[in-house]
Amino acid sequence: MNKISYIFKYIIALLVIGIYRVLLPSKGKKMTYIASMYSQLVEAKILENVTIDKLNSRLHLVSQPEALQLPMELGSVIWKDVSFKNLLKEELGSYHICNDDHCIPFDDAQLISAKIVEITPNWLKYDTTTNMVRDVATLFYATSAKV
Repeated sequence: MNKISYIFKYIIALLVIGIYRVLLPSKGKKMTYIASMYSQLVEAKILENVTIDKLNSRLHLVSQPEALQLPMELGSVIWKDVSFKNLLKEELGSYHICNDDHCIPFDDAQLISAKIVEITPNWLKYDTTTNMVRDVATLFYATSAKV
């Protein structure tokens, strides 16, 4: 992505974040949180890229799956300081959630999820830590071909 495009996306993200902080209900924050994170996990080749319809049908985020597109586009700005690959590699010794043979155990998925929730920007926190950890762990398995 060229520098002007990134700067434009960054400015839009700052405006959206400002609006989110003040006006967005918890359900909207959850949708933004999951969709933006998903886009970065796919970009890092940690999760399988599935269609927006499939992602939404498995996670039940919104009534119109197209609503996930904007948060997915803003993922690179929202999570700009986070290396999901490094986080997974530090905790698991690998950055693969699922591969051809199997998926990581749910306890490991919850451990990684807790680390991700811990570094989540405060303005994007939409529920209790326990519920957010469960949602992130669910995201890991919802995009697997095995589900």
